[in-house]
Amino acid sequence: MLQDHGETATSFLQRINLPSTIWLPVTFALLLLVGGIWLIIRGLADKSRLERPERLLIDPDNPDHLRGRADEIRQLAGAVAAQPLVFLEGESGSGI
Repeated sequence: MLQDHGETATSFLQRINLPSTIWLPVTFALLLLVGGIWLIIRGLADKSRLERPERLLIDPDNPDHLRGRADEIRQLAGAVAAQPLVFLEGESGSGI
């Protein structure tokens, strides 16, 4: 069976009648293309997933979600009332 495929490939190459020096760049380009496609597929498949995404949901009607932030909320409300654009900044994970 493998011999049949080898003969088919050989006869195909003979029918095309291209110089043998062109096969190396073509083969290299095809390998790069296949490798690039493989990396893209692998990269899209390895996305990070949260085990419990519901823990990040904040319910505005639940006062427990804003516990301990009364002073900050008053300051923010005053800043928003006074300025059309307010930026919040803080350390990652600080809740700001």
